Amino acid sequence: PLIIQTFVWPVFASIICAILFYFQVVNVTEKIVSVKNKNNKYLDRPYSKKNYQLTFMAIGFLVTFFALTKIGGMKSVFLVIFTFIACVGTLVDNRIHIIANEMVLLLLALGVVYQFLMNGFMGIVYGVISMAVVFVLFMITLKLTKGFSTTGSKIGAGDLKLMMAVALITGYPDVLTAFTAMSVSMVAYVLVGL
Repeated sequence: PLIIQTFVWPVFASIICAILFYFQVVNVTEKIVSVKNKNNKYLDRPYSKKNYQLTFMAIGFLVTFFALTKIGGMKSVFLVIFTFIACVGTLVDNRIHIIANEMVLLLLALGVVYQFLMNGFMGIVYGVISMAVVFVLFMITLKLTKGFSTTGSKIGAGDLKLMMAVALITGYPDVLTAFTAMSVSMVAYVLVGL
């Protein structure tokens, strides 16, 4: 009873999600890439399918276990769904360098539902305000770094739309934590990538 609720159930559910992530993230990505790249408009970069599958399996397990043991309830379900979409989006972006509008729209729709279920109408309001703030900050950053140009940074409109979706999903004040985590991740990526 208590051991099942606190350990066995989260481990079992985490294993199921890990298997789902292992098989489905790459499969969904393949479908999106084939639809988006019908005319070979984008360069499809080679990748190690097995390495990605193992990475996504570990992410699926860890996020699900964390969500069930530390968060619980509907928030944990949404966290796992958002993580799955993030994994698919990461692989699509890595392969053909686009962030699919359909994925962003799905995140926005799930974000509205999530905010309404968790925080009511005011959650949606705070999410929209967070989106506006992110839009302004992102546009200032793009202007300063000459984004959207061939001589400036390689930040595209998809990145802006994705950041706005994240702002809606997290809302205020959690948007600050989300962007701090993203900043730390980017710095770590740059340092490891050097």
